[in-house]
Amino acid sequence: MAISPHASYSLEDVASHNQENSLWVIIDDKIFDLTSYLDDHPGGKKVLLSVGGQDATKKYHKYHRPAIMHKYGNDLCIGTLRRDSKPGKGLQKLFSSIFHR
Repeated sequence: MAISPHASYSLEDVASHNQENSLWVIIDDKIFDLTSYLDDHPGGKKVLLSVGGQDATKKYHKYHRPAIMHKYGNDLCIGTLRRDSKPGKGLQKLFSSIFHR
């Protein structure tokens, strides 16, 4: 199934993609699917997995030059963050299941 780069996703949608087989992050309100990039990331996949399913904007800008986004951004961007999305019960349940094992 192809994903439209014009699609919009909620925080809850992104949060559910936090594993090695499906890894999404938010950077500057855009959603990036980093699944295929995990093995190519110079900092290693562990770094990407640590921000999977989350807003990684601050960490991204701390360690990357703007040229990196120009090089990889178009290929990895799958959509934008819906601004009306707020963490709901589903997201709270997901976080509870992750952190209270």
